[in-house]
Amino acid sequence: MDIRTAADFLGHSDPSLTLGVYSHAIEEAAAVLGISRAIAYNAVSRGEIPCIRIGRRILIPKVALERLLDGGGEAGADGEKP
Repeated sequence: MDIRTAADFLGHSDPSLTLGVYSHAIEEAAAVLGISRAIAYNAVSRGEIPCIRIGRRILIPKVALERLLDGGGEAGADGEKP
């Protein structure tokens, strides 16, 4: 699991502050799913991959991606299959 420290973000040297990675960029999610970036963007636009939009940035929640992989099908925004 990729762990980044809050200290890295803040420019401090205290490694005791850690933040887990809770979302993936669409490119990372595409790699995990074994699909192309273009297919991932299309799936997001169709609602087949749940996402969080912050401005122009699209993030795929880690939990939603894991549920999608575990279930073998599409997951809704709450992680449930339709």
